[in-house]
Amino acid sequence: MDSMDKQKNSFYGELNKFGEYKLQNRNDTLFLFQLTFIVVLVFIGLFYLNYINLFSTTSLAIITIILVIFIVLIYINRIVVDPKFRDKNDWNKYNFGDGTLIPPNDYTPPAGVAGGIQGSSPTLVCRTQSAEICTST
Repeated sequence: MDSMDKQKNSFYGELNKFGEYKLQNRNDTLFLFQLTFIVVLVFIGLFYLNYINLFSTTSLAIITIILVIFIVLIYINRIVVDPKFRDKNDWNKYNFGDGTLIPPNDYTPPAGVAGGIQGSSPTLVCRTQSAEICTST
């Protein structure tokens, strides 16, 4: 029965990984849509200000070009760069180019990110209230 519990835990662990990846992917897509919506609203506001002659056409063109470059770079990151470096099984891990998911020796993580999920304490899975039956995952 113990192997059955291990299989069940690994099955639910895999489901959890898939769900986490799907959630993070949706959050990233939502971020892109929100950013696009904000840029479109800024364009509408700027074009209206230009229409009522409160904003010059030159300024409108410069700000429009900057915003278009900004949004295009974000979309290129999402469409091209992100899938190339993001691990296909775990959203929170990146592939650093050598085929492994281990950061290179000279890579230093940003402040506050050093531990992450790998640095957290193990979770206890208990079937009953007694502590001696609990197993560490």
